Amino acid sequence: MKTRYDLSKWEKEIKKFFLNKEKLSFRAQAILTDEGKIRFLLEGIDPKYEKATKELMLSISQGAIYYINYFIRPDYIIFPEDKNTEQQKCISTIQTCISLIPKLFEDNETFFSTINQKYEMLKLQYLLTKISYVNGKWMLNDSVWGEHGWINSNGVLSTDSLCTVWADLLN
Repeated sequence: MKTRYDLSKWEKEIKKFFLNKEKLSFRAQAILTDEGKIRFLLEGIDPKYEKATKELMLSISQGAIYYINYFIRPDYIIFPEDKNTEQQKCISTIQTCISLIPKLFEDNETFFSTINQKYEMLKLQYLLTKISYVNGKWMLNDSVWGEHGWINSNGVLSTDSLCTVWADLLN
């Protein structure tokens, strides 16, 4: 994923956090307050590592906000008239996903898969409303469903992360 924010550095910070957590045998918890702030609680950590660990957790949290905002965006929109509605759905989903940031410090794989699933559901929900069955073929805008993806009017095959779902539904 290419962005101005260095996501590879952020991913390294996450790995560093979990390596430190395992090696130093501490428990970490992140709590979102009603004011929208995040607090970090550390148990069983040597005091000399506490400040650096909280700074690392803050950096990871800030990166998570950037990641969520970058990842959940309405890039699946086909029709311009749907842009505002879909943007609002994305904003709502982003807010929900931000509330999941504390889970990142417990199980980062669950965090990433949940973000991905929420995005895929937004995309699928939208696209399902745009599919039509015309003359024995599934159509999406000017594309027709082939066995493995959407083929546009120029004959170009388009695939994405939902193609396995489409295949199960449309083949």
